Amino acid sequence: MISLTTVQFTTRTELELNVPRDRHTLYRENNIGLIENIYTLMLVNKSQSPMTLNVSTVGLNHSDVIGITTLSLSLTLSAGEVLNHLLIVAAEPASLEQRIPRFEFSVQADNANQTVDEVRHKTTFIYQ
Repeated sequence: MISLTTVQFTTRTELELNVPRDRHTLYRENNIGLIENIYTLMLVNKSQSPMTLNVSTVGLNHSDVIGITTLSLSLTLSAGEVLNHLLIVAAEPASLEQRIPRFEFSVQADNANQTVDEVRHKTTFIYQ
């Protein structure tokens, strides 16, 4: 029992990230021809101090992440805060190499003094 508790404390992360897709809309084309997928960014700050975080994508060429409730993708979480934030990922159809490319959401600490360096979540981008 003690060893299990020790493993849990040593492997515990200060930030939890989950990014489910919007199940109602697989994809949509916006008015300038970009393909958009909608996700819900779910962040949990498990630390005792506030965190300022930057959200980006890795592995999806020529894409932009757009926050629905804010224009900035620099988010601040209070200690112990749980945040649900809608995001749109928009990409040019010509830049998509596959119909369902895989990519990752990356959440990085904005301040070097914070204990979280980077957290990633794998997902897919759906087009046609």
